[in-house]
Amino acid sequence: MKHGLLTAALLVAINLPAQETTSSSGKASALIRGQVKNNRDTSLGYRIYGYLRDPQESIAIDRKGRFSKEIPIRPGGQEMTLAVGYNLFIFIQPGDTIDLSWDGKDAGPSLSVSSPKAERDTELKTQLFLYQQFQPRYRDIIVSYSRKLPDSVNFNKIDHLYNDEITALLTRPRTTHTNKFIEDVYYQYATFLADHFLLTGHDLSLEHPYEGTDLPFLARQDQWHALRPYQAESEETFRTSHWYREFLLEYIKFGFTPFMTWDSKDAIHYLQNDYYNGMRSFRSREIRDWFVTRLIMDAPDFFSFDEIDTVYRDFITKVTFRPYADTLRQFYAGLQKLRSGNPAPAFVLQNEKGGNVSLADLRGHVVYIDFWGNDCAPCIDDIKNHVPALHERYKDKNIVFVNICVDSDEKTWKEGLEKLHLEGVNLVAEGWTNNKVCNDYQVRGIPHYILIDAAGRIVDSNAPRPWQNELFPLLDTLVEKQPAYQ
Repeated sequence: MKHGLLTAALLVAINLPAQETTSSSGKASALIRGQVKNNRDTSLGYRIYGYLRDPQESIAIDRKGRFSKEIPIRPGGQEMTLAVGYNLFIFIQPGDTIDLSWDGKDAGPSLSVSSPKAERDTELKTQLFLYQQFQPRYRDIIVSYSRKLPDSVNFNKIDHLYNDEITALLTRPRTTHTNKFIEDVYYQYATFLADHFLLTGHDLSLEHPYEGTDLPFLARQDQWHALRPYQAESEETFRTSHWYREFLLEYIKFGFTPFMTWDSKDAIHYLQNDYYNGMRSFRSREIRDWFVTRLIMDAPDFFSFDEIDTVYRDFITKVTFRPYADTLRQFYAGLQKLRSGNPAPAFVLQNEKGGNVSLADLRGHVVYIDFWGNDCAPCIDDIKNHVPALHERYKDKNIVFVNICVDSDEKTWKEGLEKLHLEGVNLVAEGWTNNKVCNDYQVRGIPHYILIDAAGRIVDSNAPRPWQNELFPLLDTLVEKQPAYQ
């Protein structure tokens, strides 16, 4: 759900051997093509994973269900997801030709993938096998996770599935990237544990370890010595594994925080705490600079401008990798436009009736914008359980509730609206991070709320959610004021 920047992509090009295969533009690339039976869509969504932000892209599908696109990638290869059923996660390399086919009526189970290169064909089929066998079960665990259950119960569910997936992976033919796939699986599950505060008290390990392995993930726990596998910092894994990078974000933010609550008038805020954890935790400056850059760029979804200012101004004097420094300066300059009191960025988007609605049309009203998605569980929870009460509370007030769907095409969006009975001004911003309104408002995660006053000025670019008590005094104050025009 994020922008990939060329400056960040250049970092590994320096360290990895160049490949001979290039696109017509002279850049390394892979060809993605295929055929869809009983096609219902006009495009196939995909995401190429980089270092900072990974934009959602698409491949056009014609009326006969055919598609083809040459995709630029890093010389060492990159990971990508394809929006077919559940998201298919695969590793692609320069020179790849990847053929896909599926039935639009039952996309996930009917999906097939192949390559004319024998070893690449084997690897792609291994990743497809893992996708079809384990992604539905993994998603079920995410949905069923409950803090009301003992940690041991939640952990045992994920550990059992981890054992099943690793065991299944090891039954597949070994290839050049088998070890990478094992690491990816390990760090995917370890990220889940870190995100749910289970990691430091529970260790993923195999019920039937392998002797003589060079991977600690496959060995017995008594062979780990003093370190758990995830405690070994690795630049190589950082450069090659999306899941390792995701794990580092969660691990540093949550794994090294000894106190989860405090009683102090001079407490360090969470963002500063994460920053200091990152600065002291990494020995690799490359990984350190990436971590803090990503931390700052994700911060607008969670933290105030003052907190971001404090961290940015300190780190910009210490960052050593120029691509990250340049990216941060550009990001920070754009962020200033969303400060409270500045004019809200203009937009024109389509509503469910096919008409256009602009922010200018809503001038004179307080505007509360909800950026949401059909596949976003917290978004749906807000809409079902908290939005109706919010609308009822302010139904006779001078406020307009605007709902902007970012993760769906027009057809899926309208189906979602019908199921949810979502009231207010309903708009769609297809393409998410490729859509101008999402970029202008720095929407990287959802749900994300924006509050705008009757004069069209930003009040809060990261407004409280519908169930948070801080929202009501803000709205009460705004709707009581007369519209203020310049």
